[in-house]
Amino acid sequence: MSVKQITFDFQETQVTAMAELYARVWGSEVETARVKIARYQTYSGFKAVLLVSNKEELIGFAYGYTSSPGQYYHDLLAAALTADRRQWLDDCFEFVELVVDKAMRRLGGGRILVQSLMEATDCQKALLTTQMANQPAITLYKQLNWVAIQDDFLPSSSGEPYVMMGKVLK
Repeated sequence: MSVKQITFDFQETQVTAMAELYARVWGSEVETARVKIARYQTYSGFKAVLLVSNKEELIGFAYGYTSSPGQYYHDLLAAALTADRRQWLDDCFEFVELVVDKAMRRLGGGRILVQSLMEATDCQKALLTTQMANQPAITLYKQLNWVAIQDDFLPSSSGEPYVMMGKVLK
């Protein structure tokens, strides 16, 4: 796969390209995705990595931020974790999103994005959630030495169970 990683520099054109790819991959509205990405980039420790084709087209991205008390998802995770597992949230990078164009999957782009994003943070640990039915993602994360912390996490009223996974970074 002929791709290159580029630096996310908070340009509106990059946020728009990310939102458009997100909407294509996940079937959401572009504006909803754009607002979400724009909001997260204001969070402390926000990091993003982007992957573009040799034609300079965005084909994937990953992002996250430093997890802190008072953030919606941090508090949701903290409430769901047992007391002995809450230490995962200390000095933790919350890996929020991995998006790879469907036509470019299983070619190594997701692996590049995950590894690059984890190298970009100064946090000691990282935590993510993904749908328990998303076996390709879970397999990728396990290959990259992520461990399951808790199954059957229900982050929304949709009832779809997620798995929390963590990785010690430093």
